[in-house]
Parts: sequence; C-alpha cells; structure tokens
Amino acid sequence: ALESSTEPTALFFLDALRLELGYRLAELLNAGEPVRRATVSAAVAPVPSITALGMAFALPLKRNQLLVEVAGEQKGFRVKAIGFDGDLTQAAARRKWLAAKYEVKRFLTVSEVLDGESLATSRRLPRLLVVHGAEFDTAGHEGQLQLTGADEHLERYARAIRKLREVGFSRVIIVTDHGFFHWQPEPDEVEETKPSGDVLWLSRRAAVGQNLASATALRLPVLQSQLEAMIPRSVNAFKTYGGLGFFHGGATLQELLIPVLVARWPV
Repeated sequence: ALESSTEPTALFFLDALRLELGYRLAELLNAGEPVRRATVSAAVAPVPSITALGMAFALPLKRNQLLVEVAGEQKGFRVKAIGFDGDLTQAAARRKWLAAKYEVKRFLTVSEVLDGESLATSRRLPRLLVVHGAEFDTAGHEGQLQLTGADEHLERYARAIRKLREVGFSRVIIVTDHGFFHWQPEPDEVEETKPSGDVLWLSRRAAVGQNLASATALRLPVLQSQLEAMIPRSVNAFKTYGGLGFFHGGATLQELLIPVLVARWPV
C-alpha cells in the first residue's frame, strides 16, 4: 500500500490490538461518516506471538526479507532484514529501518499526536508519519485492562486519528504485533513439564529451540528461522509468573489473528 500511493499517510503501530479491538476502532472511525472510511483485514501474527517478533513482522516489508534467530542464554530474539544492519526486535532499529526505507523523519506517540504541539507541520505534509501506541499491552500486563475494558483507549486512538486527518493525513494504516486473552489458569491447566530438547527460549505460552519434544504441546514453525516452537494446547501454560492473567505468545485465535486497519478520507 505504501509503494502504490504517495498520499500523506499515518502508519500506526498499536501494541496488542486484538482483532475484535480493530473492528471496534473501525466502527468508531466510521461513525457519522456518509460512507465507510475504515476497513479491517485479518492477518496472522508470527509464533511465538510476542512483541519482539510481531513488531518486526508488522513492518512494511515481505516476510522472506527477514531472518529470525535466538540471541542465546534466554536473552530473547534477534530479527534481521536483508540489506539492513540492525536488530528489528529493538524499537530504535525499526525507526532506523523506516527512516532508511521510507524517509520517515517524524516518529510520534499517541500522546504527542493528541497534545497537538507535535503536529505543527510545514505547508507540505510528509509522505509518511509513524505513530506508536502501547496502551493495551502496558495496561494488560499491569492488570488494568481486564478491570477497565478497552473503550477509553479506543476512543483515545480514534481522537488521535481524527487529529491527523484534520491536518491533512488522508490515509491511516494501523498494524499490530499480536493479540491476547485474559485467563486465570486452574492448576490442571499449567503444564507440569516443559518441552525437552534444546530449549533456547521459554515463556508461559511457548518454548522455542531445536529438536523439541512434548507429550501434549503443539509443534509449530518459527517463521523465517531454523527454529521450532512448542505451544501449550488451548489456554494452557507451561508456567505462570507475575500473577497476571494477560496472556500472549501462544497460538490461540485471540493471540494469532490480528487486524490491519486502513482508513481513507477525501483529500
């Protein structure tokens, strides 16, 4: 989409925007419009469905341009792109890639868009503005999202998008890294034994490595790598920690099916 048109575009990376939340945000943007301005398509998050991988895969480039590795010693993942020297699991490297590929000069948070001062622009709008929002992921891990719901955050995102429309960004594209579900596992839903083999990375919802084996878990490929993942079935977990029921990293539909939202207005 970015290569097929040069209209001023705001590209949003919204952390943990579950598919259903994407549809709700689209309805907020369509409310009061004479025709539908916002549409949603379904995409698939990488396995394991975590931010480090998902944000790299959400960048506007083809998946076969990526290479996924484990950093070793349980330090997480590295994601490289062909022709780019940087680890795309890091936000700074993703900004550097966007600056090099699409000449992006402005990276804003949702708060900076809403405060208005950061939107002071020259008479000519940039081709691409990038906005990041992590409210769902942050509130989820802190335990607040399950208590308060998503309405306030969705309204806030809709206000930010309308502000950008008002200053001339006629197209908004929203992508995300992964979904999530809320759950408090019962004792029999916590796997007693983690997968065996060369386990290089382990979370509540996935074990990643090579030559893995498990009596119950699902074996899935880690895209663009030589690695495999063992995923607990359903909403089961390999282990629990933190006492919070905000889960992602596995392969339920809530974790894997994610929205791509595109909204367009007349210039």
